[in-house]
Amino acid sequence: AIASLIIFVPEHLDKSRNSIIPETKPEPSFAAIHLHKKLWISDLHSDSLLWPKRNLLQRSSIGHVDFPRLLEGNVALQFFTIVTSSPLFMNFESNPAPSWFTDLITYKSIVDLWGWKPVLNLVDRVLFQADNLFNYEKNSDGLIRVIQSKSDLKSLIEDQASGKKIVGSILGIEGLHCLEGSLENVRLFYRAGIRMMAVTHFFDNELGGSAHGSKKGHLTPFGREVIRRMEEYNIIVDLAHNSPDTIKDILKIVTRPVVVSHSGVQGVCNNTRNLDDESIDAIGKTGGLIGVAYFHPAVCGDNLLDGVVKTVQYLKEKVGIEHVSLGSDFDGATSTPIDTSELVFLTDRLMVAGFNE
Repeated sequence: AIASLIIFVPEHLDKSRNSIIPETKPEPSFAAIHLHKKLWISDLHSDSLLWPKRNLLQRSSIGHVDFPRLLEGNVALQFFTIVTSSPLFMNFESNPAPSWFTDLITYKSIVDLWGWKPVLNLVDRVLFQADNLFNYEKNSDGLIRVIQSKSDLKSLIEDQASGKKIVGSILGIEGLHCLEGSLENVRLFYRAGIRMMAVTHFFDNELGGSAHGSKKGHLTPFGREVIRRMEEYNIIVDLAHNSPDTIKDILKIVTRPVVVSHSGVQGVCNNTRNLDDESIDAIGKTGGLIGVAYFHPAVCGDNLLDGVVKTVQYLKEKVGIEHVSLGSDFDGATSTPIDTSELVFLTDRLMVAGFNE
């Protein structure tokens, strides 16, 4: 019975939680296919490292992302974000911080055989998932390149322009409860390859308030210290999942552009998860990016691809297209209209709406 649990439950969860919604998708036009092949595409958010039983070096029919499908979708740069703790029975409105026994990732790490250290320790959950990406890079015969600096990114772009088939990858963290109260762990995570961090995820923590937390409060003094330390290491500050007050507090002290790796906007889809106009404007003023997610609570509507396009249009009008990015939230226990290999359908839909190269 235990063997069956370990063998079959991870795949069942992956298949059921990371699904593709059947939507009417007209075949992309020749013009869209031609343009899509020329684009340099980046996606600011995927949780694929949370599903280690799926080998991302092999094309799968499960989930949304693997490296063969990234190539098929012409994705040049994929951010892989690390999740370390999520409340059981979590919702979008209000969640308490989970204990070890009420943490969904505790049980996932046990069933997926992450090892005893990641089962017991949030820091080791970060290191386990980060190591997995570097192992993929090591075994990819040059297909994967983990980006850790501006020079790495410049080399990636040059090599891709010369015709080399390479997918760039950047590591992020979703929720800094995994610092476990230690400022020194910012350095540890940087040395482990992490280059983007979000203060909160689905619950308030010792750094600040979550949009889904019980109090949804302000950035704390410890949170301010962490933001300053992140900037010292040139780690990208991600505002995804932060409460409005925490967003405002962070924007008052940052000196570099910030990102929202995956979100929607309240002007299209009004809920606590999505950005209000004041935040959108302030993020743009830092020179930052807002990644548009593909799941229903981010973009609403009966047709999610149309919702993504409406959100891109809204952001273009509010803050300018130079501040808009993609932030799919693929493999984040989400249901999306496409997987990453099918991004040409989004290119086609954007072209129909009047966007061009």
